[in-house]
Amino acid sequence: MGPIDISHGLDDDAVISRYMSFAAFASTLLSKKLFFNTVSQFEDKSEGAATLIDALVNSNTPALLDYAVNSMWPGTIGTSPRQTVESLEAKARKADLEKPLTFETPFGDYTDKAPALGYEGVLHKLRDWIDVACWHESVDESLAMWRIYGRTNEAVCITSTVGRLKRALRLADDMKCHIAKVHYINHEIDPFQTGSSFASVLHKMHAYEFEKEVRAIVWKPSSAFTERRESFGSLIDIDLPTLITGVRLSPDSKPWLLHLVRSMLDREELPVPLSGSVLDRNPWKKHS
Repeated sequence: MGPIDISHGLDDDAVISRYMSFAAFASTLLSKKLFFNTVSQFEDKSEGAATLIDALVNSNTPALLDYAVNSMWPGTIGTSPRQTVESLEAKARKADLEKPLTFETPFGDYTDKAPALGYEGVLHKLRDWIDVACWHESVDESLAMWRIYGRTNEAVCITSTVGRLKRALRLADDMKCHIAKVHYINHEIDPFQTGSSFASVLHKMHAYEFEKEVRAIVWKPSSAFTERRESFGSLIDIDLPTLITGVRLSPDSKPWLLHLVRSMLDREELPVPLSGSVLDRNPWKKHS
């Protein structure tokens, strides 16, 4: 994997949008940096959690059940040579069960030595060391996204594409980035839809399906992810002309916001289209 990797099935030309407050927009323009929030800081309490199926598969439980049923079941008195061999094999399997499990993570393979974290414990630790910038994949505006992530009539939405996002990021030498779609599942009955080491942060509950989310994930492969982390995200340098293809203003925004955002874009020499929300259009106005 190179410094920036795009998941299979995600096209470079896919249109993505980022809804944000005016303060966040101004900070992005002035600093020329994009904030990636730590997964553990998101409001969704199930962020980064395992599904029931994957938690079972990535534990010793299936092997323990196999050992209990096939190796510990009471037998008759006396053993044949074949039974003796099977008994030795059972002891070998039991020894294997007592070995620590190894899990694949973005920070390399992790061998779960004592005191063991377990699969879900490892995923819980990863939440503090994986940073994410969330984007909405759609060519159209989303009222839900305005209301939840814009929240006021002074919000801003920047548009881009997956390919432009990839080219705009300026990663430090010790960082990597993975860009992928989020899958929406029922964690109680569905398994993860991808075998990626990022699977736990690329799956969310169906309740969030309206987000149509594409995630840009950044991390430092050398990080000791089982230790405590003090920071709550990463600021990544970006090339604004490469990233931004257009800017939209929230529904019911005031004229002063249009003038202010235009002056900011001009100052940064960003001659991109700037428009109000399509949700402000009123086909009945001429009849009023």
